[in-house]
Amino acid sequence: YTALGAGLPFLIFDLLKLYGHVNFGERYLLYSVSVAGISVGIMQYLLLKPYSTKAINWIPLSLVGWVCAALTVIAINSSMQYIKQPLLGFIVNLSLILAGGIVLGLITGSFIAKTKFVKNA
Repeated sequence: YTALGAGLPFLIFDLLKLYGHVNFGERYLLYSVSVAGISVGIMQYLLLKPYSTKAINWIPLSLVGWVCAALTVIAINSSMQYIKQPLLGFIVNLSLILAGGIVLGLITGSFIAKTKFVKNA
């Protein structure tokens, strides 16, 4: 569900850009990730629903997690303006890219840790 929910919005945005001549500009990644976060959240909610009455909270939490993760990648644009030394820039930018997964995991993982999942009969 994660691959489908995240991949499909990017495919749609790419097709709109290519064939619909829609220009999203610098916000392309943010728009794509926002729709992907909601899409993933809905699909994963369907999996979580039988196990928790709080599963509906997964949808907005997924959106927040995915957007915050994308913001770490978007921060690379700013870092490139301030860091002129290539090796340091590489290390900082790689760290920002990898931080996205950590941020997503911390945000969504907090929900998983707090929620008691039981099979509803």
